[in-house]
Amino acid sequence: MSIERIRQLFEKYDTDSSSPAEEKELFTLLDNYREDEVLDLLVEEIRRTRAEAVEGERWEQVLQQVLAGNRQERRPVINIKRWLAAAAVIALLGGGAFYLLQRNDRPGPAVAITGNGDIAPGTNKAVLTLADGSTITLDSTNRVLPQQGNASIASSGNGQLAYTAQGNPAQTVYNTLATPRGGQYQLTLADGSRVWLNAASSIRFPASFTGNIREVEMTGEVYFEIKQLADMPFRVAIPGGVKLDVLGTDFNINAYHDEAGMKATLLSGAVKVTHNEATITLKPGQQALLNKAQTLKVINGVDTDAITAWKNGLFNFPNASLQEVMRQLERWYDITIVYEGTVPNRQFNGEIERNLQLSQVLNILRKSDVNFRVEGKTLIVTP
Repeated sequence: MSIERIRQLFEKYDTDSSSPAEEKELFTLLDNYREDEVLDLLVEEIRRTRAEAVEGERWEQVLQQVLAGNRQERRPVINIKRWLAAAAVIALLGGGAFYLLQRNDRPGPAVAITGNGDIAPGTNKAVLTLADGSTITLDSTNRVLPQQGNASIASSGNGQLAYTAQGNPAQTVYNTLATPRGGQYQLTLADGSRVWLNAASSIRFPASFTGNIREVEMTGEVYFEIKQLADMPFRVAIPGGVKLDVLGTDFNINAYHDEAGMKATLLSGAVKVTHNEATITLKPGQQALLNKAQTLKVINGVDTDAITAWKNGLFNFPNASLQEVMRQLERWYDITIVYEGTVPNRQFNGEIERNLQLSQVLNILRKSDVNFRVEGKTLIVTP
């Protein structure tokens, strides 16, 4: 395989000047070789040529676009996942940013942005509401927070909040941790269970657990790793009358009100899901879906890695519609989505890192023949 030929074809593809025949040639060349072989060639090429350095963010954008996927005439699908590994090329070079299969005289950004410039991704931030109703804004600062009942609270500088209980509380006091749009946070409950909150999510919980059941309430999307206590099961209450009863288990709940329905996905252990009179018990790899018609059913063989990708710093789009993709971007970048004209009928399949600037993500997605422009905090989608 000629790395120079791939360079030439990619330059045309990235600037939308390639012909259908050239695009087909590019995808054929890359699909005929294992990813590690391609990476070896790319690394060797960079070591040999030491291509010109560019601004720090540019290399990520280029690497993510290399194999954005084969565009089809109808319902194009972008396959991004296998080329996320190409970011390892930079680490192999020992630092610095380099052009990879790209010239220095490329045209300007493909996505028009007006206002205050590009939009940064979400960060670790949340608001903690204490038992007395007072609120504390949490960010990247280490701090010791006020005692709640018999529990001490510590906020670390890496987006984590931890409760530690000492003795038996005189009374049960409740706190609420909530992330805004553009925020995420982690929580360790007093029993040692761990919780991850996605953007625009919340959890209400006791500062320390008493009695014979541990119960919390949540909204949005939350991932749980529950510590097993045989004499004190764990319960999650979700808006709409849904309850999950567990012992020791790992699971993800997506209960955003603007999604197609509530989804509870089990990774390990066992979970009993109850809604009104309906009850189902999940096994690992299964998902409970409560649709808008209030029907509870089990989905088998779900891709748990895709569902929990957000916790690991990735967007995952498993044959996702354009609207599904936009809802994720709306929450993570704290923007408003507006559709101009007919909503394009597109599918997306793959992963994109959540630490990219909004324009970088949009330049990847536009390979599916969708156009965008950004006006302030509004993302306008056009056919």
